[in-house]
Amino acid sequence: MKQKIRFCPLILLIIPSLAFGLGFRFRNTFENWTWQDTAKTIFENNFSTRFSAPYVNAGLEILLRIDEQDSMQACYKKDVSVNLPWLSLMWGDFYYSLGQGLMLGLEPDELIERDRYLEGARLEVNSPWLKLSGIWGTPWNIDRYQKDYRIINDTSDVIFGFDVATKMLGGRTLWLMMDDKYTTLFGADVEFSNDLFWWYLEMVQKLGWDRIAYEEQSGKGIYSNLSAVLASYVLDFEFLYCDELAIGDISYRYNLLPTGNPGGYSINQGRDEIGLQLGVSKSVGSIWLNFSHSFIQTAKGGRKILTDYLTLEFTDLTFLLKRIVLDSVDIHFAKREELEAEISSSYQFSHYHVVDSYLLMRRVDTKDLWFLDIGTGVANTVGFLTLYADYLWRSKEVLQESLDREWLGAGLKIELADKLFLDVWKGKEKGGLICSGGICRYVAPFDGYKIKLTLSL
Repeated sequence: MKQKIRFCPLILLIIPSLAFGLGFRFRNTFENWTWQDTAKTIFENNFSTRFSAPYVNAGLEILLRIDEQDSMQACYKKDVSVNLPWLSLMWGDFYYSLGQGLMLGLEPDELIERDRYLEGARLEVNSPWLKLSGIWGTPWNIDRYQKDYRIINDTSDVIFGFDVATKMLGGRTLWLMMDDKYTTLFGADVEFSNDLFWWYLEMVQKLGWDRIAYEEQSGKGIYSNLSAVLASYVLDFEFLYCDELAIGDISYRYNLLPTGNPGGYSINQGRDEIGLQLGVSKSVGSIWLNFSHSFIQTAKGGRKILTDYLTLEFTDLTFLLKRIVLDSVDIHFAKREELEAEISSSYQFSHYHVVDSYLLMRRVDTKDLWFLDIGTGVANTVGFLTLYADYLWRSKEVLQESLDREWLGAGLKIELADKLFLDVWKGKEKGGLICSGGICRYVAPFDGYKIKLTLSL
């Protein structure tokens, strides 16, 4: 973990910003997680600030973690940028993607608690008809799973990239230098839109050399998205094909491919997959209807994912029905099929009183067993105070996921002062399989309490 704190040009901007009243933002979040069964305790403090002046912008984020044994972890991110009407230059840590992520996708993911960013420099040149971008730096994949910081890619990898874009056409090149591999990616895209439809097509070619295996490497990827308005319907079509396009390692990726499904499921994270998603939406009065069907599988058909989502949105009520089939994807089950129905509502009784609630039922079938989940939750907000609770019941214990059959949690969120919030929660969380951005992980169950204090300026 980056535990070194070096001199940063941000210090030079603090005094002028305070003296001359320039832009300043500040946020500090303190959290405490305590596990009731093991007495494990973690304290985390996330401090972030940003200064802005004419043509200059700078930011700093520091995370500190201390556990019950007084063991401390620390990491920080910083950035300084100069922004002119036609030119932008940044140094530090920043998020960046090329195209739709087929070549590069370094973005944060709060659901799976992983931070992906580039430490280096970025240059952008803008004109009314052309945009040029260049990047250089070291990519980072940092896992923050349950407040435990871990660098997934503790390497000396370096990335160089260039991007050229017009209103309709784009082209880009990326070089990745690793200890044992040298990889080059070339990509191009076309985008066209009018009042009735929008079409995007991106193609990527990968070339490289493996020094250890002493052999050439190659791969390719295609992504296309078409949205069209037909009468009162909105149609959406997505297509994805990848063959050995992944860059990085087995435990991390530097490119972030579109998954082509609402659940964020992926087969091989760019090694070998083909997918298709079809969607249709329609508005009938105050009712909004949306349906999508998707499948993604390996080229040989050994692993498959099928999803169907149906959503009905009313003024204060939403109904969701979804079906998910994971074939040779879940590490615990050879085949897993989920059928879930959920009703959620949000009623505003007055300007100061809002009640949100949901009710869900999920049936899971595997080759060896089936089980049923029934859950409900409510959040009652009155002025500066919110009381919330969630309850989930399972028909039987499933050893592969959790030993319990009931999970109950309740919390209180209160605005102590202007922009100062306290959130206290106690109870149990089920854990289980979660997927986002093509990455899936099993989250461990939690039994204890959480405290969160947030101040923003």
